[in-house]
Formats: sequence, C-alpha cells, structure tokens
Amino acid sequence: MVGRLGLRGELWRLVVMVACVLTSFEATAQEVQKGPFTLHERAVSVEVPEGWTLEPQPLGEGVEALFVIARHPINSSVSIGLFQTDVPHAEMLDGLASIWRNARFKVERGEPVESFAGLEGVGERGVIRERNGESRYVWMLKDLDGSWRLQVQCGAYEGALDDALPAIERIVRSIEVRSPDTIAPVTDEPSRHDLGLIAVDYPANWRPYAGEGGVSLSNVMVEMPQDGFVRFDVYPTTLPINEELISTKAMHASLGFRFGEGRAIDQLGSRGGEGMRWPVLGDDAEATHWFEALAWDLGDGFRAEARVMTPVGREDLVRPGVELMMSSINAVRPDQATPSVAEPLDIELPWIRFESPSNWSVESPVESAIPMVFVGSPQDSAIVLAWIEGESTAKKALSHPSIASWGPPVMGVSDQASIDRLGLMTGVGERWTTGDDAGEVEVVRFATSTGGGVLVIATVAPTNFAELVKPGVELVLGSLDVGLVDGGEGAEADEPAPSKPRF
Repeated sequence: MVGRLGLRGELWRLVVMVACVLTSFEATAQEVQKGPFTLHERAVSVEVPEGWTLEPQPLGEGVEALFVIARHPINSSVSIGLFQTDVPHAEMLDGLASIWRNARFKVERGEPVESFAGLEGVGERGVIRERNGESRYVWMLKDLDGSWRLQVQCGAYEGALDDALPAIERIVRSIEVRSPDTIAPVTDEPSRHDLGLIAVDYPANWRPYAGEGGVSLSNVMVEMPQDGFVRFDVYPTTLPINEELISTKAMHASLGFRFGEGRAIDQLGSRGGEGMRWPVLGDDAEATHWFEALAWDLGDGFRAEARVMTPVGREDLVRPGVELMMSSINAVRPDQATPSVAEPLDIELPWIRFESPSNWSVESPVESAIPMVFVGSPQDSAIVLAWIEGESTAKKALSHPSIASWGPPVMGVSDQASIDRLGLMTGVGERWTTGDDAGEVEVVRFATSTGGGVLVIATVAPTNFAELVKPGVELVLGSLDVGLVDGGEGAEADEPAPSKPRF
C-alpha cells in the first residue's frame, strides 16, 4: 500500500516479477492449480489451458495480482502482475533487462512492441541466451486508472516456441483486467476472520494482509483494492486513549506517512469510541488518504483499536465494506477467548495429522533441522510438536540438539516431576512450573516412540489460563496421528517442478 502515498518502491516490484521466472517458487500443492480452468481474481481473469499450471506468487505492498502460468517440461510461461507504479515505461523495461543480465543471462533486446495477442500497450520483444540455449520473450506494459499497471511477460525456449506460441497467445488474449480503484466491496456474502482475540466479517473481495504483522492472534489487517486498509488490534495498556492514538500516529509516521492537522472523532461506522482523523499528505502536500483511529476499552487493562485508511475520492465506494467490518467486530480479552473446538481445523502435514481449535494459530517453520509445528492460543499458551525420524528411543530423543534446549532452566523451577504418560500416550518426560514477575507457566516436555521415530511434544500454559486452554490442548493431543513421513497417505507426488528458467 504505497503507490499513492509518495513512497516509491517500484524497483523491488520489478525484482519480484522477474523472480517469478528466474527462480522455481515452491508453491504448495494447494496453490498450484492445473488447467484447464478460468481464474477469476477480483481485478484479473485469465484462461489457464490444459497442460498448463497456475502458480501464485507472494503479494507485496501495492501488488494486486502476481502469478505464473507455466507449461512443464517445455519451459514456457506467461507471468502476469498488476501493481501500482509511476515509473516510466522505458525505465521499467530497462530495469527488467538489467535484472536478467545481473542474473548472468545475455539479453538481446529487439524491436518495440505496441500490441501482442490483442494486448495493447508498451513493450518489446527479444532473446535471452544462456549456456544451454536461448528463449524468445515479449514484455508488455498496460496502464490502468489510478497508477495501476498490468505487466505481462511471455517466453518460451527456442525449441518449444512453435508448440507453445499458440497457447501463449490464447492466454494473453483471454486476460481481462480492470483498475482496482473501481472495484466495490462485496458485502452480501462476506468472508470471516475468527482467530485469537478478534472475530470480524469483511468483504469477500478484500484480503487479509499476508505480510509481516498482518494477521496474528491479537490483530488483523484487511486490505481494500483501492490502496487502503482496515486494521484491528487488541493489546494490554495503562495509557489513556489519547496517548495511545498519538503513539499510533507516530508509528505510521515512522513508516513514511505524512499527516496534516487532525480532528477528534467519537465514531467509526457504527462503532463508538474515542479517536482521531488525519489527512495523509502526498508529495505535493495534497491529501491522498484519510487515516482514522478509534479505540475502546475492553476492561481488565485491555483495549481494542481500529485503524482505517481510505483513499480520498473513494470514501463512498469503500464505505459499505468499512461499515460491515465496524458493525461486526468482536474483540475480546484473553480471559474471554475460549478455544473453538466444536468445528476444529484439520491440520495435515507430510509427517503428522491433528485437529486444532479454529481460533488458534498453527505455524510450521520452513528452516528447521527437524520437522516441527507450533500451535498457539491467544493466552500465550503453546504446543510444539517435533518429529525425529529413525531415533531409537524416546529418552535419547530428548537429548537431540534441537530438543535439548526445551528442558527446564537451571533456576526458578518448582513442582518438577517425571511423567510416563501424556493423555493416552506413553513415553518419557517431565513437567515443571517456572515464572517471573509476569506470572507462572506450566511446562511439559514429553517424547513417545511411534511410526519409525520419536514424536516430541512440549506444552506451555500460563497457570492462570491452564483450565481455559485445557479443551484446546486436549483436542490437539487427542487427535495426533503420526506416520506419513515415508510418503504414505497424504503425501503429494508428481507435482511439476521447473528445473530451468522458464523464458
């Protein structure tokens, strides 16, 4: 969300677009979709032919759509991106060529192109050479309202060109695109966010922000197509609301936002509270957005805060979506957030299956020496599951380099005891209590031999919330199913994986 806020970050967007074809993005089986079908995004629709796959790419700020339609193993692709930029066309095309060259490809830029397969704009065609051969490419740029630009990169290896070109042209001809600035919120069948301390309905064509800090157990940010957002936070505080609002403004100012003179407000949509409204200024000192922050107390030292960023001139268009969120927000304190176990999440990883409360978080770290998954509650309780394949005994597993640090600290431990059972599982482990001025926590570390290895489990729960989170912990531990490690049921196979650049 930077395009009209005066924060030029366009070069990284070029890098992202080129990265779609320079690297083999590891999309999951759920993300890769096999044709034939027609993709209908909120601003872009396109046909994916039979024998081709759609591979979505991560979205950054100011990027509305980003994906690759590729054919394997023929190494042909169409990369499509829609994002905000005011970079001149020639500069953007120069940037694309430079990035390819910096990646040690030889780029022979050819003639300018004004139209390709019915797509009119500014572009060029040329050749990209590498040690094993060469590819033909066409790059096209098409401007839309509101500083939005469609970027399409088409390419195929020379030997596959005759076979791939008809499909590439068919894909490009099928592209339908409109400026996100014109897209009204879809509120009749809204989507639902229900995680941790926050539950809220939001328009079906708005998106939870996927970047860092966008969604957690205590906050959620939902982006509009119009370069705006609605965000909710729940946090403990002892400060007056007006001081928290000043802090909110200062935090956004540190990100590059420039504010004009604000005024007090006591309502956002149908939600009452104490708040402020500021104009956000562009490079010419004219207002580009309105930024509103409203806070209300939840009791027991906790507060909820709403922040809304709306583009100037689009207030009426986005208002139904903002009102939907402000009228449906349900923010609670940690002591009120009971585990949602009636309709649990079914979690399936290559090495384990289990159920989790639908309002708890589940994360599996990518960079880990052994397979792990973390389940977290809004009360700062956690369940950590780890798999050590081929380990002979549960006792030895507790000394594994990735597990040993989970043991009790040297000091500050009470009620320490050995255990040989956790729920219905038998094994070896220990439980203890530790804490500081912030409070005590109950910790369990346990290992059980199963399925050709050892499953290690750690649970952590604040003592004052132990009973509250107990149903969620029992759900997770009672549904554990280990044994998919060797590629059995649940393992994905034969997904196409590009081994070379696709242009």
